[in-house]
Amino acid sequence: MGLYSRNKVTGRILEFQSSAARGTLVKNAISSGLAAEDVEEIEGSFEDFEAAQAADPTRVVEIEMQQELELIRRKEREILMQDAINRLKAEGVVLKHFGRG
Repeated sequence: MGLYSRNKVTGRILEFQSSAARGTLVKNAISSGLAAEDVEEIEGSFEDFEAAQAADPTRVVEIEMQQELELIRRKEREILMQDAINRLKAEGVVLKHFGRG
């Protein structure tokens, strides 16, 4: 058994520690900028923590946002690469493809 913490305002699951003393996770949350009264310490196993994280709606949204951001970054890189290729071609640079196949 250990302790995990939850932000009471957002419902977000914050962290798990297997051998923390009561109050440790609240102190950690305070150092991250949360108010002590907004943090709840819950006794439970690591499996309980993982289940709480899986059910955390803010975590699901965060994962979806990270995936969307990665997609945007990938698309941006493609656009920048194509723009660079087009500029080089316009300058008369001969480009060779060194890919596999």
